[in-house]
Amino acid sequence: MKRKKEKRSAAEYFEAISPPGMSLRFEWSFIIVGAILSFLYSLGFLFRYANARSDLFEYRMDGGVSLKKGAQIEPFVEILEDAPVGFLIVAICALIFIFLRYSYFHQGSRSIYLMRRLPDKGLRHRMCIKAPVLYFFMTLGACACVIVLYLAIFLIFTPIQCL
Repeated sequence: MKRKKEKRSAAEYFEAISPPGMSLRFEWSFIIVGAILSFLYSLGFLFRYANARSDLFEYRMDGGVSLKKGAQIEPFVEILEDAPVGFLIVAICALIFIFLRYSYFHQGSRSIYLMRRLPDKGLRHRMCIKAPVLYFFMTLGACACVIVLYLAIFLIFTPIQCL
């Protein structure tokens, strides 16, 4: 008879794939604060885009605005510049948690000796690798979402003839 899977919250899931007794507060705080700071840093794209877009127009003395003849906006990649760098740094730093988790087994009661006696030899490696790799891909996913958002802004608000 098949056993029904019970639904778990994200916190319960991460607790289950982490070393026993390890506090996840530091890891989560690092990822969340890092993602927020990375997003704030990436907002520089909006200022660069606004400047590039304003270069497409001529401003007359009577207050009128007209599109410059043959004006082309800078390529998206040049305006994007280093906006995703913060996310990439946080993602790479998330992989450092792998080493911190391995070292956790050698601290305090030295639970490494218990882990070595368990029949499932891969359990320790899964506990040390799985969550940091998930953090890595979640951060890259957030980076991809921000880039897609900025690309949508770029395509929607730039006059078609200037692309």
